[in-house]
Amino acid sequence: MLLGGGCALVLGTLFKFRILPFLKGDTILSGGRQMPTAEFAAFGARWFYIFGTACILGSLIWWAVRATKKKT
Repeated sequence: MLLGGGCALVLGTLFKFRILPFLKGDTILSGGRQMPTAEFAAFGARWFYIFGTACILGSLIWWAVRATKKKT
């Protein structure tokens, strides 16, 4: 989960700065309709950041709970 969260944060950064080749154009087909690539990239980056943060926090909480259970 920690690795997946880190990779999601990296992908969010790639989306935010539109580094990936399919984000270079003016529009992209999303959900069957044309959408500005800048809007799509911002939306994708936001979701990658949210899910990446959730995975990292979830894994840290799981690690803390597991560590306290091992002590007892």
